[in-house]
Amino acid sequence: MNILEAVFLGAVEGLTEFLPISSTGHLTILESLLGYSPQDPDITAFTAIIQVGAVLATLIYFRKDFARLISGWFGGLTGRRARDDLDYRQGWAVILGTIPIGIVGLLFKDQIETTLRSLWFVGSALILWSGVMYFADRTATLARSEKDVTWKDTVIIGIVQCLALIPGVSRSGATMSAGLLRGLDRVTVTKFSFFLSVPALAAAG
Repeated sequence: MNILEAVFLGAVEGLTEFLPISSTGHLTILESLLGYSPQDPDITAFTAIIQVGAVLATLIYFRKDFARLISGWFGGLTGRRARDDLDYRQGWAVILGTIPIGIVGLLFKDQIETTLRSLWFVGSALILWSGVMYFADRTATLARSEKDVTWKDTVIIGIVQCLALIPGVSRSGATMSAGLLRGLDRVTVTKFSFFLSVPALAAAG
């Protein structure tokens, strides 16, 4: 892979990571068009590692939010009063929401890196999941805010995020759709999706 190809693929990652359209799915297709095998371990590694750029961008943009979450979470661990604070609960929400994808990712690592990177899987996932996102968007009640997020919401969103291990299923699209179907408003599900992206993408990288 030459420098121009790497920059091109990195730009595509940057444009697609923050939209619910599966950056990994689009990268896999483009890598194939450039003549690379999606199942090649080097290409798989490259695809995962360049997502670290998205992690850095998220951390920079939401730096105040993450600082508040971390401070609130540690504060809740050491003081009982702080456990009623929203930041403490959101800190736990990010942790709980990350556990499922970590477990599934480790258990099915080989299949994720080989079989599921077939263009048949990628194309099918892109088409089918777009229907799920459309349904979630059309039926969302948007009746609940971030203060109403429960442990059940967190676990469900975390489990649905596991589907994003299939290239073609957008990670943000999966988490946001799950949140919308749980009745959460768009701002809440979008922020929570970004919060969950940091540990998931960093671990993948």
